[in-house]
Amino acid sequence: MGGPSSQGGQPPAGGGPTSLFILSEDNIIRKYTRFIIEWPPFEYAVLLTIIANCVVLALEEHLPHGDKTLLAQKLEKTEAYFLGIFCVEASLKILALGFVMHKHSYLRNIWNIMDFFVVVTG
Repeated sequence: MGGPSSQGGQPPAGGGPTSLFILSEDNIIRKYTRFIIEWPPFEYAVLLTIIANCVVLALEEHLPHGDKTLLAQKLEKTEAYFLGIFCVEASLKILALGFVMHKHSYLRNIWNIMDFFVVVTG
């Protein structure tokens, strides 16, 4: 109940006929990734992660000669975790929506383009 097939057996709107030329609309992996990315707690978790990352970036201190405070050293260790979370989010969205070829694919949304740029340059 409430899973990816809860929409009367119809594939969810958006995306294309295949994802990455491999996963069709009725593929179980694609259905569940679609369910996950549209699940409100997932969306809130991603938003909270973005906010937490902004706070960490705001707390960074740039001292002369590359010196770092103890807080800055600890906060620097969180970067890998944030990058990992953002990579998982991007991967799930790419699996669910497709990458770029279809009308509603991942890179056809301006926010996802920014998200992808952050992940790739991270």
